[in-house]
Amino acid sequence: MWRGIKNENGSMIIEASVVFPIILYCSLAMIFMGMFVFLKVMVSHAAVLVADRAAIVWTNSSKDPKTGFFPNHTYDPLYWRLYQDQLLDRVLDIGTQRDNFNVHIPSRIGSSLATKKLHSAAAFVPLLYTGNVQFNNLLMERTVNASLASPMFDYSVGRMIDQEINIDGEAVSAVVEPAEFIRTVEFVRYMTVKLRSLTQLGANPRQAGQLIKNVVSAPP
Repeated sequence: MWRGIKNENGSMIIEASVVFPIILYCSLAMIFMGMFVFLKVMVSHAAVLVADRAAIVWTNSSKDPKTGFFPNHTYDPLYWRLYQDQLLDRVLDIGTQRDNFNVHIPSRIGSSLATKKLHSAAAFVPLLYTGNVQFNNLLMERTVNASLASPMFDYSVGRMIDQEINIDGEAVSAVVEPAEFIRTVEFVRYMTVKLRSLTQLGANPRQAGQLIKNVVSAPP
């Protein structure tokens, strides 16, 4: 019996049966971790591209989201920053629609100028991704927020595990117009004087602001 205990025949098989599952599970864990990091980077990169492209085309809806070029003599309406972006509503607090502009992905062409710009940037997002692109006008800061999500596994694996694992990514890009910012400051100073003069004539600030909005939005 003692000789049978000291016999080492088959010990390698026993050790391999213990060590091999551990090595296999560690290898699978590293593979899935690499897949997760790769998909996370891809989703975040796609969100950054959408936000940046939307910020690029914001000054002119005719711009190509990838290159920034636009045909000659193609411009948006003259007062789109005041009316289409609801800047005048924010300043004078006379707007009735306080919701931010939001486009869902996959997107459809919207009716307003802002949603059309968001759609032009979201049109390049692969069909695998879902999410939304949102424009926020905070008077002193205009930003485009992109939020995307992508399933980590295909639908067959999702049915096997009875749940869907999504990987999300978010990005924020600022709409920057230095020259327009200077012009806007001068416009606010000018309109402050005009509103004070209208108030002295008997109109309250809300009525004066509504009168200015009607003039701005009137067709030429």
